[in-house]
Amino acid sequence: MNADETPKNALERKAVEWAKRQRKDVSFSLPTRLPDEPPANAAQLTELEKLGVKLEATEAAELGTWQASIAIIRMRQENHEFTQECIQKWSSMQYGKLAGAILFPVAILLAFRGC
Repeated sequence: MNADETPKNALERKAVEWAKRQRKDVSFSLPTRLPDEPPANAAQLTELEKLGVKLEATEAAELGTWQASIAIIRMRQENHEFTQECIQKWSSMQYGKLAGAILFPVAILLAFRGC
């Protein structure tokens, strides 16, 4: 945590960092390429790569601009939803640790009072 970061922001940053390290396989269908549809451009292919899409050279050559746009939109949605799921999972793991840290000392105190 840096000097300007609040504990809440540090926790959120750690959750996002943890979520980014998680992986999920996603598959979906694309519409058939239209007969007059130009090929996907370099910017689209670069964006797909950044989003984690692995394309062989032949697949990239066969991909149309409309198809690439749909794939980009879909992958952004998938990445956003998965990141949210991971953040919720991470948060629940952190709250579980917190609950255990609180409940364990309480259980010990109750055990000693019972003696």
